[in-house]
Amino acid sequence: MEDWTCQDCKAINEAASPNCWNCKAPYRLPSVPPTAEEIRRSQFVNGDAPTTFRELFLKRAGDMVLINCEEPSKQKSACLIGVHGEYFSILDARGKQQTLRHYPYSAILSCAEHDGALSIEVHRQVFTKGAFAVGMSIPL
Repeated sequence: MEDWTCQDCKAINEAASPNCWNCKAPYRLPSVPPTAEEIRRSQFVNGDAPTTFRELFLKRAGDMVLINCEEPSKQKSACLIGVHGEYFSILDARGKQQTLRHYPYSAILSCAEHDGALSIEVHRQVFTKGAFAVGMSIPL
């Protein structure tokens, strides 16, 4: 092993010494600068873009968003009024009726930003109207 340079105070230390003689910091390997490929990849990983739905929604809190709150195939405008730890809240205020809805982040199927608007598609349980089913066991 060779003499080493302290990463904290830049003092040169003997190879046998586990700590810096000047600042008493322990021996650490020098940091390796990122390669050009790592820098290029990091720009695509997240850059300035939010990495979670919560971060994205915090930027849009108080704005109008498009969400499929009543029918799975139709998105309607609603106000994103709350961004919480495990869920978000929207206010669907069409006509005289105001409906406050809460969705967990796990219910989000997709989210898209286009033309300055945020579009959210949430998982909706669909029941067909007029369908009736009976389940029972019959002894043989």
